[in-house]
Amino acid sequence: MGRTVAVVLVAGLAVLAVRMPDTAHAGLLWWGSAGAAVVVYLLAKGRPYRPARRAGARMEPDAHVFRSMMLGRWVSVHGGLPPGVVDDETAGDAACLPRDRARQERTVALLCPDRVVRAFLSANDFPHRQGLTLAARLADVPPTGPVIVLHDASARGFQLLADVRASRPDVVVVDAGLPVKAVRGNRGAVVLHETPPERVRSGEAGWLRRMERLAPEDAAWLRQGWLGPVAAVPPALLEASVARAVERARSAPEPAQLRAAELGFLSWPQSTELEGI
Repeated sequence: MGRTVAVVLVAGLAVLAVRMPDTAHAGLLWWGSAGAAVVVYLLAKGRPYRPARRAGARMEPDAHVFRSMMLGRWVSVHGGLPPGVVDDETAGDAACLPRDRARQERTVALLCPDRVVRAFLSANDFPHRQGLTLAARLADVPPTGPVIVLHDASARGFQLLADVRASRPDVVVVDAGLPVKAVRGNRGAVVLHETPPERVRSGEAGWLRRMERLAPEDAAWLRQGWLGPVAAVPPALLEASVARAVERARSAPEPAQLRAAELGFLSWPQSTELEGI
């Protein structure tokens, strides 16, 4: 674009210099036209190329200020939140035993990094009803008993699931996270973006390599940093899915039992027919 404008301007100045040699102040008019041509050329050429930078964003007001705007004034006037509204910052986690003694034999740990989801389950008395111990970190999960991992449809979520299975090889681990296929390409789903962990960006994660063989589009979606938060799942659907995961965790055999079954431990030997004898 800049070169085209320059050619046109130079040709116009040449014609102007030929046609007005005898007019008064011809030199001053020519130099003025040349200066204007240079200015127009620079404007048409635009700024020099600059390499692209990663896009950034920020939210105003921030989460703390927004929370005080929504909750602070109401609490100061009415002395408390409306019925059914829970502040997830002060709700805390419910680490409790089930009321039904029959379920105390196998208490299930629910690992969920999302504080909002843990507050939702606690507010609805879900740990007592299902016999759950809520945990926010892997270090808070008991060493024994089944573990349910409730995570986002994200690279960090699947990495957390892989870490739990690697650290608890003799414990039943149930994946109750949001599947990628439920979010990717779904216009009605909430989709966010983050910087994936280094192991995911470099392709070193073993679970990612397995996903690339089975579901390459889902793996590419995760490597790009996209995620679907489990907190955006409708409450009734989220509660039903967690209840199904609890039943799966309680009914699933222990990994040691599965290995023993593969070896045929304490099983009656099966007779085989030998041909040719």
